[in-house]
Amino acid sequence: MKPISLLFKKAAVLTVAGFLAMGGVISAHAASVSYFMDQSNALADGVNYLQVSIDDEGDAGEINFTVDVFESVLTPGSNFGIQLFGFNGPDLSGATLDLPSGWSYVGSQNISEFGVFLNVISGTGGSRQDPLAFSIGGIGSDTIASYAASNAGGEFFVAHVADFTNFGATTSAFFAGSSTTPVPLPAAVWLFGSGLLGLISFARKKRNRSL
Repeated sequence: MKPISLLFKKAAVLTVAGFLAMGGVISAHAASVSYFMDQSNALADGVNYLQVSIDDEGDAGEINFTVDVFESVLTPGSNFGIQLFGFNGPDLSGATLDLPSGWSYVGSQNISEFGVFLNVISGTGGSRQDPLAFSIGGIGSDTIASYAASNAGGEFFVAHVADFTNFGATTSAFFAGSSTTPVPLPAAVWLFGSGLLGLISFARKKRNRSL
């Protein structure tokens, strides 16, 4: 009878080989990360007002942003949405930006009390967005981590949201934040991990029986 350790090693090799045969999902899977924006120049801090998600799941070489307002916290009016968004990272003056209609790249700008952000995009009052979605291309070495960077004040992102109706006379404000939110692992990773745990359990049972 083959030693349990040898059986386990062979089973693990077969599991990994089978997993890689499915396309090497772990190494090739696109990534994403999300952040809360929980500070404001006009409303209470510590409330999650918006969420920023960054991923590389689109075309090769593109980084995608999605900025969502939590409408359970900021009640929309008739012309509600994000009118400005700022973030840090590489200089995008030579990048290809896929922005919503009516939006443009401003560049570096000081935003409210939250300091200077290296990259600012903005729209008009008639082109507010919720959610705000845009993509960055043409920067060969950038990754998601390139844009998850803080400014001198420790803030990753800033946004101006206008026409909410549930804070009395305050109908617009700036929001910022840098706290990260957990992102679930891809399903394939969980399956791979479950398979390895199963093999470990099987090996232990076989060993116990042989004692």
